[in-house]
Amino acid sequence: MKNLIGTWIYNTGSGEYWDCPNDGFDTIEDAIEEGKRYFTDLNRKHDLLVGSFDVGQRSDSFVNICGSKIIDQAQEDSYEIVGELSDYWLYNVSSENVDLLSDMMTKTFRKWLKITNNEPKFHSIDAIKTIKIEG
Repeated sequence: MKNLIGTWIYNTGSGEYWDCPNDGFDTIEDAIEEGKRYFTDLNRKHDLLVGSFDVGQRSDSFVNICGSKIIDQAQEDSYEIVGELSDYWLYNVSSENVDLLSDMMTKTFRKWLKITNNEPKFHSIDAIKTIKIEG
């Protein structure tokens, strides 16, 4: 199965559900060109006036692990085990190190999803642009 993440699509659906007649395009330009062709043909066939459509890029950006939440959980767990001895442990972690933890955990989680065949069958759409149909 082709990895759809990163491909560009045009939206023939409505609302939150995006639909595209094919698997997607490698470039935004190709998605725009095919979208214009699709909606121009649709306008002619059904005497419609669709004046614009959206293009966007498939993403798995929703699959992110928050380093701050992991640190919070570690602090809570350590307090439950050793009490006040852990009071100020991990309280001065820099934002750069929290970001590093987030990145590392996200990569690990995504790898786990793949290994265990639990990758989502859905995706989000990023970099959405509205394209006007001229003529």
